[in-house]
Amino acid sequence: MAWSRAGRPTAIALFVGAGVLAAWAVACGLPQGGLGPGDDGGSDDGSGGVADGAGVVDQTPVPPSCSTIDAGCLGALLSGWQPVSLGDAGCGPAFDAATLHVNARLPPDGCRCGPCQIIGSFDCTAPVDISGGNNCTDPTLVSAAPGVCTQAQAQHVEAYPNDATGSVGCLSPDDAGAGVVTDTLTICVPGCAADYCGSSPRCILADGEQACPAGFTRFARAGTGADPGCAPCPCEAGPPGRCDGTVTVYDNTSCTDSGAMATYALGTCNTYPTDYQSVLVQTVAPAGACSPTQATPSTGDASLVGVKTICCQ
Repeated sequence: MAWSRAGRPTAIALFVGAGVLAAWAVACGLPQGGLGPGDDGGSDDGSGGVADGAGVVDQTPVPPSCSTIDAGCLGALLSGWQPVSLGDAGCGPAFDAATLHVNARLPPDGCRCGPCQIIGSFDCTAPVDISGGNNCTDPTLVSAAPGVCTQAQAQHVEAYPNDATGSVGCLSPDDAGAGVVTDTLTICVPGCAADYCGSSPRCILADGEQACPAGFTRFARAGTGADPGCAPCPCEAGPPGRCDGTVTVYDNTSCTDSGAMATYALGTCNTYPTDYQSVLVQTVAPAGACSPTQATPSTGDASLVGVKTICCQ
């Protein structure tokens, strides 16, 4: 049992890999081809399998090692087609079962937007202008880089906070719903000792969307898995806010606590008892904010992946 990112169980899709079937075809004297990648819808055998597009686990049956196989009833097959039969009632002796998916569709809550998640962060590393004298209305006394001791002398002090910089984005997961649903179709891959011509119905399979050869009728468009095709969820970041923090003034030039000191909030005018000799600014960046731009659930367009064409006599 595999699990999706949202923690939901998903059916394991067993299938026969293209390279393995190609090797089997060569070994058994048949044209090369087999199961491989593709995309979208199909018919259904009502067996009710479920997948969510999170990936397909390859549990390929090991091909037989032989030089001939009883498939003369097919005549001359075009390159890329492989003999298979259908396994609604199970596969017969010397056949290997493999599971494909058909009829990909979304239940009502197949796609649903998750909570907006913040990507990135703001920062407040730009120097902070500090004024002093005349009740903090004098021109800039000094610009102090956050976390760096800066020499300055005055009695009044006000550190002016900057706007935050940096980039914040938002992401809202679009697979928080039940996911895609499919029906399963069991195919039977003949081994060397299989009575393929005695099986019913006799079918052939090829990669991708194909027209059936003469004498065959299209049975299904199947796939190795399914994708819910959920649309991106709208979610956007708010603008940067103002930096927060403090400015500490010292009665020495080294910003040490060996003497008197006082700490004030950024953006406030304060009066130190005497002239201070140095300042140290510490800033705090605002948290990013994300919000959905609409309240409707995400929509989807379910499709099969690893598409195969199955035609039968």
